[in-house]
Amino acid sequence: MTANRAYPARLSLSRLGSLRRCVWPLGLFAILLLHACAPKLYARFSFNQANNDIPVAEGNVALPTGESIDINEILKKENKKPEKVAVTRIFGVYLLTAEGFQHVWQLQPAGREEATYTPLTLPNTKTITSPKFSHSTTHNCATLEVTEGTNAVRWQIHASGSIDKTCSDTSTK
Repeated sequence: MTANRAYPARLSLSRLGSLRRCVWPLGLFAILLLHACAPKLYARFSFNQANNDIPVAEGNVALPTGESIDINEILKKENKKPEKVAVTRIFGVYLLTAEGFQHVWQLQPAGREEATYTPLTLPNTKTITSPKFSHSTTHNCATLEVTEGTNAVRWQIHASGSIDKTCSDTSTK
């Protein structure tokens, strides 16, 4: 038998090193290309953090996460200038209200630095008093506790904007 010279039994270290230098950048390029071409999703995350006493400074609210929200348009529509607001987030949608507001405001991110805002009206409530956000036990809704007369009333607000006394996994809106 004759040795097949096309396939040597051993690779020299210098050849292996040059092979690594050639393959490594190609592998990295392939990974980056696959990552860039992968479909993107808009992820809406939820967290159990209700912020009930966030100061309003010149129409801006600075959240503990480092985000800030300019609520001047909401303040004009409510015709109020509260010192503090209550804010929470459920599945990427912010909910905001304050003492004396007539609505809970749903803020939906609409780009890097924009959001749409929609007023949500609590049933049988003309003016919101002593608002406190928390999350429901199923984490599908935010619980808003307000005072009506001498009674504390709890409303469940789904990320879709539906408001009810109980929280469900699906929206009724």
